[in-house]
Amino acid sequence: MPLTKQQKAAVTSTTSVSVTAGAGTGKTHMLAARYLHHLTKDGYSPLQVVAMTFTEKAATELRARIRQAIAQEHPDRFDWLAEVEAAQISTFHAVAMRICREHPEAAGVPATFQPLDEWEGSIWQEEQLNLALAEMPTELYGDIPYSTFKEAIAALLGDLLSAHQALEKTIADWLPVVQQKQRNILKNLLTSETWQNIKLTLSQHQGDAKDKLEIRRQERLEYMETIESHQDEIEHLDFQAALAALQVIGRGQGKLGSKKNWQDESILDLIRQAIKNLANCIKELPGLELLICSL
Repeated sequence: MPLTKQQKAAVTSTTSVSVTAGAGTGKTHMLAARYLHHLTKDGYSPLQVVAMTFTEKAATELRARIRQAIAQEHPDRFDWLAEVEAAQISTFHAVAMRICREHPEAAGVPATFQPLDEWEGSIWQEEQLNLALAEMPTELYGDIPYSTFKEAIAALLGDLLSAHQALEKTIADWLPVVQQKQRNILKNLLTSETWQNIKLTLSQHQGDAKDKLEIRRQERLEYMETIESHQDEIEHLDFQAALAALQVIGRGQGKLGSKKNWQDESILDLIRQAIKNLANCIKELPGLELLICSL
C-alpha cells in the first residue's frame, strides 16, 4: 500500500513527528515504513531502533508489518529479518522493565525487582495515595474535603503532563478560569426548566404566615431571588452570600406544614414537592463543588 504525501513526510522526517489519526487510517503501516527508513537511509540495525506501543497486540502486529516490509523490499537482507526477531519492538512497560533490569542502580530499583500486574499496581497506588493523604496538614481538609482532594490528586497522577502544566500556574492564572466556569454553572442552573418551575410554584401559592412550611417557602424563595440578583457579581461579597444561600437550599426538608394552614391539601403537597425538588436540584447540580469553592 503506497504512502500518502503526509505519511511519506512523516516517514522521512529527520526530526520528531507526532501523528494523530483515527483507527484504520494507516498509522501502523506508516510506523513500519519509518522503521524501515531508519534501516535503509540512516544505516541502523534493527537492534539499534526502539519501537514502542501501548499493547502487546499492537507490538506483535507492528513486528509482523516490519518483517513483511523487509521481506518485500529487501529480500536479501536475512540479517535484518533475524535481528527484527530480537529487536526492541514492544510495549512502553516492556521497554521500561528492560531498562530497569539492565540499569537498576540508575533506575533506583533493586536488581531483584518484579513488575506489578495491573491489579497489583492499582492496589499499590491506592495504598500509597492514602499514605500520602494521611501526611497532609490537617488544616488543609478544612478548606478542601478529603474526598475532593483525593479525587484531584488521583486525576493529576493520571495525567502527569497536564498536572505539570497545571501546577506551574498561580492563583492569578486560575482565578479568571474558575470564575468563568462558576458563571456558566450558575447560568445553567438559573435557566434550567426545573429552576424556573420551582420558582413559579413557590411564587404562586401561599399559606398561613405562621405555618412552618410557609416560613420555609418564603426562605427558599428569598434565597432563589438572592442568587439570581447577584449572578453576575462573582467577585462581590454579595455573591458569596448568594452561594451560602444556595448551600442552605441544598439541605434536606422535613415534612412540614399543616392542612388547615393551606387552601387545600394538593397545594400543601405541591409546595412540599417543590422544596424537595429544589434540594435535589442543588444537590445534583454538575460542578456544585466548583461553584462553592470560594466560600
